[in-house]
Amino acid sequence: MDTKLWMRTPAAEWAEGYPIGNGRLAAMVMGTCKRERLALNHEWLWEGTNRFRDVQEAAHLLPRVRELLLAGDYSEGTRLANEAFGGPGGTSGTPNRVDPYQPAGDLYLELDHGQHWDYRRELDLFTAVTTVSFTAYQGKDGARRFTRTSIVHLTRDVIMVHLGAEGQPLTGAITLDRLFSPACPLGRRTTGDGLRMTGVVPGDIPFVVNARVFVEGGELCRVDDAKLGFAGATSALVVANIGVGFDGRDPVAEAMVPDFAPRDWPELLAEHIAEYQRHFGSMSFSLGMPGVDLPTDQRLERVRAGGADDTLAELYFSQGRYLLCSSSARGSLPASLQGKWNEDLCPPWDSDYHADINLEMNYWIAEPTGLQRYTDALFQLFERFVPHGREAARKLYGCEGIWLPIQSDPWGRATPESYGWAVWIGAAAWYAQHLWWHYEYGLDQDFLRDRAYPFLKEVAAFYESYVVEDETGTLQFVPSQSPENHFIECDARFPVSLCVSATMDVMLAWDCLTHAVKAAQILGVDADKQVQWQEMLRRLPPLRIGADGRLMEWNQEFTEREPQHRHISHLVGLFPGEQITAEGTPELFAAARKSLDARVAAQEATGAGDTGWCLAWYACCYARLGDGDRALAILDKLMSKFTTNSLLDMHPPRFFQIDGNFGGAMAIVEMLLQSQGEVLRLLPALPSRWPSGQVRGMRARGGFTVDFAWKDGALTRAEVRSLSERDCTVYDPPGRLTVRTDDGQDVAARRDGDRLVFATRPGASYVLTPA
Repeated sequence: MDTKLWMRTPAAEWAEGYPIGNGRLAAMVMGTCKRERLALNHEWLWEGTNRFRDVQEAAHLLPRVRELLLAGDYSEGTRLANEAFGGPGGTSGTPNRVDPYQPAGDLYLELDHGQHWDYRRELDLFTAVTTVSFTAYQGKDGARRFTRTSIVHLTRDVIMVHLGAEGQPLTGAITLDRLFSPACPLGRRTTGDGLRMTGVVPGDIPFVVNARVFVEGGELCRVDDAKLGFAGATSALVVANIGVGFDGRDPVAEAMVPDFAPRDWPELLAEHIAEYQRHFGSMSFSLGMPGVDLPTDQRLERVRAGGADDTLAELYFSQGRYLLCSSSARGSLPASLQGKWNEDLCPPWDSDYHADINLEMNYWIAEPTGLQRYTDALFQLFERFVPHGREAARKLYGCEGIWLPIQSDPWGRATPESYGWAVWIGAAAWYAQHLWWHYEYGLDQDFLRDRAYPFLKEVAAFYESYVVEDETGTLQFVPSQSPENHFIECDARFPVSLCVSATMDVMLAWDCLTHAVKAAQILGVDADKQVQWQEMLRRLPPLRIGADGRLMEWNQEFTEREPQHRHISHLVGLFPGEQITAEGTPELFAAARKSLDARVAAQEATGAGDTGWCLAWYACCYARLGDGDRALAILDKLMSKFTTNSLLDMHPPRFFQIDGNFGGAMAIVEMLLQSQGEVLRLLPALPSRWPSGQVRGMRARGGFTVDFAWKDGALTRAEVRSLSERDCTVYDPPGRLTVRTDDGQDVAARRDGDRLVFATRPGASYVLTPA
């Protein structure tokens, strides 16, 4: 398993640094020699100017908007809907009220040495440790090997950098600084063995950054208010912490740095790695190919030139899991557009939470790859929105339940903030999918009762009061959009066209209501609601296939204004949803394939439209379609054209955006194991370039964990572990699999068409082998 990124040069820009973090704290390590920079972040350091913003009453305008759209006046309906429900921002000419994520500052580490050589910087994804090492002259003492090791400690909850030079004396200094902002004057002072930097970002959000230096031998000396030196130390340990004050939180107390000693570093490092391994180490993926002993940037250059490097997929997969650990482990906020890493005062899209693919994609890998514990921060964000989401549903649309916005910040305010894009009702339903998944993979009925089902009911309540019945008795969604796309029959002034019952809205409603019914049945509650939701499902608009054989994106066969558009919102029922399947809906399955092929072909023809995250989504869809070679080709493009040399996903023109990292990792999951409908599909989209390999610890819906291996493109062995007493269903079209217990006893199994079904017990393991 390939788990090391390394290079022979420092980062040329921030986005080529190595990210470290634990969810609450984060840093980007640049790897420079004489003056190292760690760009610092705290998950709650957002501007707070608009954190109490509210939503305007607009429900009285809904009947007229519906009248226009139902009559086919899409231009005027879109205009009036945006005036009513679109909010500021977007194309309104007024700024939105989404508060931007802010950098906490920079920690600089200076070392006194001469010319250096034999440089290496490394990020070990298996241990969550970043190391920079080089050889340099140090005065008359000759050449020494300098080493800097950086972590964000997963149990001590601080940023640590250990400095050493083969036991020889070190001389250097630390500095705290931050980008100049007239809106955030800084206070800086020395504190004996450390530095303190304070500031208040707009919205009256104070923050404190502390950094202390602990030395073995030698001494500390104050250089000035922003700089602390050390000399004669055989080793040094720099420890930093950050505190943010809001809602009564004390930033000074949170930023406290306790006492440490450099001699304790081996134990501190081992403690950090052990905690990381509890989560990251639960799962592994290997293609069994020889490793490529080249720096990561050279490997990428080789792939960009048309060469092959299949173990790069292993590395990309490991980095996706590492990034989720590093942005969620101890956090109370989920990863945003940039995870927890940002150096800009005005980051792209405010480094916010986008609900029409990006936030969801960030957590696709959490359940199947053994990182399910990291979803709690995501669920906390959803729940934080519920109170104001109820108010927004009532004020904007006159509805019960909750309405959540297409983009927002962490303050839990459900307000539309993107005129031209914001008239969309699907965010809460898409969020609800993750809560259902958490139950479906882990079978925690307490979670289902206390967290998942209440959220599902809120979303279902919105749909109950939002849909309108047409003359045929079909329930229509008006207004509706397919994010963030538009058609020629609507005025080009609007970046998104509104319509009646866009396919995505129908699919998300189907997903939410289906899961709400299942949850109520499992919990034995709300029999009346079950009946109501099932009736709504029966009356949803049918998914339709156009004259060209493609799945229709809107309620009519409109002319696409951008055939190469990056979003494939109308395929959400294929992936990540499960409404469209080869077995259950073969015609729609084929139509979805035609839609995806057409979108990708248009992008290839025009050279426009694709981004890192959209390629990740396309790769997932091709894997769900069973086309592993096509999925891998798309993944190759993602890795070669939309990543930095540190394998961080890039959005054109060159913005770091983390969703592609997570989505690309999920595409690999989908190639190797699928479990939609609680049917295990082993190697459902195996690329021909991956003839052999093995996976350990991948989770499947229904409460199963699976280890499996393959050779010459065929499964050789799988071991299924069960959480509960229930049947396990495995897709087995050849009908060749046999089942035994892990100690070799035959297990009674039955055939159900092309499926193998056998009973399981909690904690037991079952071995599947081809006959």
